[in-house]
Amino acid sequence: MSGPAKTIRKLLGLWPRTAHEFYERHEEYAREGQHEAAIDELNEALRLSAMRGGGEPIDSEGFQYLVARSEEYTYVGLHEKALADLEEADRKYGDDFGSLDEQRACCLVELEEYQNALTLIEKCAREYNLDADLKLARARCLAGLARGDEAHAAFDGAVAEAEDECGEADPRAYFYRGKSLLEAGEAEPAANDLTRSLDGWGDDIGDEGPATRAQMIEACRLKAEAHRVLNNTAAANAAIKKAEQWEADARDIRPKLIEQIQKDIRIGAGVEIAGPMIGVSIILWFLGPVAYRFLGDVVALPPLPGWWQAVPASLLVISVLSLIALVIAGRNNARPRGDGFQQRVHDYR
Repeated sequence: MSGPAKTIRKLLGLWPRTAHEFYERHEEYAREGQHEAAIDELNEALRLSAMRGGGEPIDSEGFQYLVARSEEYTYVGLHEKALADLEEADRKYGDDFGSLDEQRACCLVELEEYQNALTLIEKCAREYNLDADLKLARARCLAGLARGDEAHAAFDGAVAEAEDECGEADPRAYFYRGKSLLEAGEAEPAANDLTRSLDGWGDDIGDEGPATRAQMIEACRLKAEAHRVLNNTAAANAAIKKAEQWEADARDIRPKLIEQIQKDIRIGAGVEIAGPMIGVSIILWFLGPVAYRFLGDVVALPPLPGWWQAVPASLLVISVLSLIALVIAGRNNARPRGDGFQQRVHDYR
């Protein structure tokens, strides 16, 4: 559904209602960078799908929603939850929808389960050519398993292929290669790679998710360490200053996020009341007299009192003014999710 009908349903508090509509709103939130809200929408989509499926989500929906939620968990750095969703999707629906070894391997790398991750990656490599992300994940596994020479070659290959295809590698590739080089005592190329990673991420830490923010701060500190080895005190101090500034910014993001979540809950609750009130007001105002006259043709009824029009009209005015106030205050289509709200606050404290 799109266009005016969807907009009207939003204003009346009647959208989303189905599992697929909650999935659609998760996509809207994800595009806006509101990944925590997107997780709540997927939770509701899974719940509604399970109700329709007699206790378990319908196969295609269950697979789609679990994989989507794992992606949102990965973005906000909740890798254990992401892996749990992937394993559940693979266990329940993998025979029908294909393996999730690639996604599971990437989660295992983030959880530092390098041997298990490498086993899955090597399995993928036997079936098809690895993409840049999996090649980077393989290099990280080799580095984590202290297979230094193999790791360096793998990092070089992953970065070179990405540069050939896109002109520049993912900032994470430079970050992890720089980290590996520094551990191997190669400070100058490490400093260069860490600088390239920071240049790729940019200066605004607030634009990134929790996992990337942590990497950006670590990259600054590693860059400072590399410059100290190179006796470049000024560059080392500048990197440390940047890391400290970003750490302070990251601490400020959490209470702001919690405040926004609380605001969403309050606004969402208000809209869900105001929307149906508008609908009821319109029905009473326009259809009430028609129904009353119809009944008057069947049974004897006194004339419609003069104050009748004033009641639904007043209710409609109050509802519309309330909705306008909520729109001015903030987003007007958030739905309160008690459990999701508590989880989001817990995960970000």
